[in-house]
Amino acid sequence: VKMIQYIHSHHYIHGNIKPQNVIVRLGDLSDTIFLIYFAITKEFWNTSNNVHIPFCQGQCLAGTPAFASVNNHLKVELGCHDNLESLTYMLIYFL
Repeated sequence: VKMIQYIHSHHYIHGNIKPQNVIVRLGDLSDTIFLIYFAITKEFWNTSNNVHIPFCQGQCLAGTPAFASVNNHLKVELGCHDNLESLTYMLIYFL
């Protein structure tokens, strides 16, 4: 969750959280989890005018459908909560 909080604190949404984009190191950094693949990452907060991106529908599905949020499947603009929802689906997948 800390890695997602870090991304959100810099006003970005990852948009493709899935097992293939999570790396766990061995050895000294074995307690550190890395999130990779930022190709579809997008800004959710406009820092130039200090405004959240507007709500809109009709967006294309972003990321991997198996781990995508309900909003993503409904073609709604993604927000921070969608990353957390994708993380939840990924954790359920590991069960």
